[in-house]
Amino acid sequence: MSHTDTNSQPAPKTNDRPAVWDMVVQDMRYRDRFGFEKYGTRLQPLNGRDFLVDAYQEALDLVVYLRGAIYERDNTEADHARRAIPSDFGQQNQLSGGPMLRCPDCIAEHCACIAS
Repeated sequence: MSHTDTNSQPAPKTNDRPAVWDMVVQDMRYRDRFGFEKYGTRLQPLNGRDFLVDAYQEALDLVVYLRGAIYERDNTEADHARRAIPSDFGQQNQLSGGPMLRCPDCIAEHCACIAS
């Protein structure tokens, strides 16, 4: 299973936290005020800008931020401790004639990232 596999998500559970929709609406109102203060006008159609280009550029930024967040979530010290392999792995590998392996993501000498 990939870290980005969306088919394996469980159904959401009700809790006592705020509704995300309410937070988004509040954020949208804030951005509307912010834009008005910055540009002196609210965002309107036919304003001389190409909405598709603006949205596409914002989407590219979003994808980069999302992927970075997934990487950071999956590559914490706790994650590496969970995937840790025996400390003598490199010596065992050298004895077998293979090179000392290092994880390309975390540069940890004994990380199981390289074994998966």
